[in-house]
Amino acid sequence: MNNIIVLVPFYNELNNLTELKNLIKNLSKLDIYFKFVFCDDNSNDNTATNLTDFLNRDNFDYEIVKNNTNLGHGGSLIRLSEYEQIKDYDFVLTIDFDFSYMHTDLVTILSSNLENSIIIGERKHFDEGVFRQIITTCSELIIFMKSFKVFKDTNCPIRIYPSSVFLNIWKQIPNDTLIPNIFSTYIILKSNLSFRRVSINKNKDLKVDSVSWGDGFFSKKIKILYFSLKSFKQIILFKY
Repeated sequence: MNNIIVLVPFYNELNNLTELKNLIKNLSKLDIYFKFVFCDDNSNDNTATNLTDFLNRDNFDYEIVKNNTNLGHGGSLIRLSEYEQIKDYDFVLTIDFDFSYMHTDLVTILSSNLENSIIIGERKHFDEGVFRQIITTCSELIIFMKSFKVFKDTNCPIRIYPSSVFLNIWKQIPNDTLIPNIFSTYIILKSNLSFRRVSINKNKDLKVDSVSWGDGFFSKKIKILYFSLKSFKQIILFKY
């Protein structure tokens, strides 16, 4: 039986907690031992309290670490990558707290022969529609120019690594990285590491409440654009 450590950052995700609970329950049915490690990015709602109650009630193996200041999703993921016990597990699974994809897709991946290659999801639908697709295409172009390899959905958060491979990749990612998954993609390509892609389908019946960018239509897109430009600059300047 494989044992997998699941790394999940979150910030004020109370409205998305029910769906994550359902995902954890579905994963627990597999013949896999899971440990869930969450990073609370200095939330000011009751996500951590409610999550703790659920995990304790059903006796899941878990830990919640809390940032003293808001580090952002990338900073929280970097902190999780430094978790001491990762080396004791066979595989590392990274996902977003607001998991809005079909549970059956992830269950199917985890039920397959994981072997020793990296598995990276490939999303077929993006929130923010065409706007987000344009941002994604820009990141794909940057990765192509730096690696001379085509890679769709460079920032997909759904990834499974052999633990030793994960540790080797993520120790090379700068601590101030805004979007570490894109750095991970680049390192994987430049290192010619073995990986396979698996389609991840969005659950179209699910409405995810994302708090990272706020509620305003235009202000939300301006924030995403500004964040994306800063992150693109980081990956362009990164030398590997």
